[in-house]
Amino acid sequence: MKPTPGTLRQSRLWGAAWLLLLMAGCTGASSTGTGASGASQAGASSLATLPASFRGELSCDDCKAVRLDLALDDGGRYLLKETHLGPGEQPRRRHRGQWQLTQGELSLGEPAPEAARLWQVAPDGDLVSRASRSPDGEPARLMRLPEPLDEPLEDRYWKLVQVGGKSPVGGSAHIVLHTQEGRVAGSTGCNRLTGSYQREGDALSLAPLATTRMACQGAAMAQERALVEALEATRAFHLLADELELLDGNGKVLARFEVVHLT
Repeated sequence: MKPTPGTLRQSRLWGAAWLLLLMAGCTGASSTGTGASGASQAGASSLATLPASFRGELSCDDCKAVRLDLALDDGGRYLLKETHLGPGEQPRRRHRGQWQLTQGELSLGEPAPEAARLWQVAPDGDLVSRASRSPDGEPARLMRLPEPLDEPLEDRYWKLVQVGGKSPVGGSAHIVLHTQEGRVAGSTGCNRLTGSYQREGDALSLAPLATTRMACQGAAMAQERALVEALEATRAFHLLADELELLDGNGKVLARFEVVHLT
């Protein structure tokens, strides 16, 4: 029996309908697979809660190993402490910069050394190096610590390491913010320093301030003036690991300190 034009049209419609159903089934299976894979990848690539601290070791040609202590905050900033392990006097360096996370890869911007710039976020939250090896020959791994190694602002001895973009003269300049009295005390490196402080969240003011009147010479006098001016201009602070930055109203770093544990 010769098919009529109507029969042909109906056959074509049924064929097109079956083709659409098959395509929908394939697409649905593909989408489900991609979604599961994407969820797994998202879980593996997440840094989870920030701030976070990591620690591990890299191999070293002229020392026992290089220990890395990495701190990340939730504002995209990092602090990387590099300690060469071994006998005698070994280098200790600090690097501060910006970090980025892209598709599970953590990159540390300059000035981090090249061997410590690229890390893959592992499913357990550790960081696995893209470029470096550990002392045992395996890809270097920075283990995520259970809690971030952040120091509190108050009741700590903060040693001055930079003011006005310059390193301090000598090593005695410091500040301590005493919680109970609401007082700041310390040294400019020449004279003793006292005053009061007010803190609300990340906002901080240190005024009025007073110093003793012992005569200071040359660089020590310039440092005292720069430090007092920086303290009086402080409007906020930023803590990352064992470093404290004092900031002006525009977020500019006025002075930088490192914590020293006296006991």
